[in-house]
Amino acid sequence: MDLLKKLKSFWTNLNLFIKLAILLILLGVIVVSFDLGGYAIAALIILVSLFGLYGGIKNKKTAQTIVSLIFVVSMFGSLVSDIQKEKENKIRAQEFAEFEAKKQLEEKKKVENNKQSEVPINETANLPVEENMNTKILKSISNDEKAKILSVNYSDLGEDKVVVIKMNLTGNFSSSDMLKSGFINAKNIIKSVDSNYKSDITKYDFWFVGNVTDSSGNTDVQKLLSFDYSRSTLNNIDLPTTTLDDFIRQAENAWVHPAFNN
Repeated sequence: MDLLKKLKSFWTNLNLFIKLAILLILLGVIVVSFDLGGYAIAALIILVSLFGLYGGIKNKKTAQTIVSLIFVVSMFGSLVSDIQKEKENKIRAQEFAEFEAKKQLEEKKKVENNKQSEVPINETANLPVEENMNTKILKSISNDEKAKILSVNYSDLGEDKVVVIKMNLTGNFSSSDMLKSGFINAKNIIKSVDSNYKSDITKYDFWFVGNVTDSSGNTDVQKLLSFDYSRSTLNNIDLPTTTLDDFIRQAENAWVHPAFNN
């Protein structure tokens, strides 16, 4: 009992900011030890601040009351803002899932009507003598871009001759630079492929995928960027001389993952 009284007396006589520092250190240990998420961190800070607010009011310590109240209000506002943002992201994700399902259904119909099969990049080592269009397109692309390609799917539907190119979007860049790198790859690929098969392609459709980590720390591969260029648009672009910004502006049906909007 004497020990508890001494500890209580010691705590009571501590400076407000020292108390807060001790509580924040303890909070950090708890967060790291139990791998708590962002919401749990905010909730714990609010809880600690409420204790500080209660102690300030009870002991009539104005400074402690004001500081604790500021912590409670600011952290509560931040928590509400984060919850609202996650709710919006879930709505966007649902809209994207519906869009993705619709587009995949359309692509499936195209593939079913096309006798050409998709050729993944890792299966092109032993090519048949009579190459199909997928293989020809892959062989015309430079090694730098080819290393990022996951698959190529060429569909000849009469008037519409579409090539869908799926790639990894990687790099330790800012969000803006990562997106630009996708357009740089697309521009280089179109230049290379058009030099041999311009008359065989009426539209290029690019899909870029990469790792996405949610607020809970879970990571999975999702589509990050997609866009296309029709032949009518490409006919008005001088690829060797046009700037990257102008090339990006003329992209059609561009879509960016909501994570890049943050």
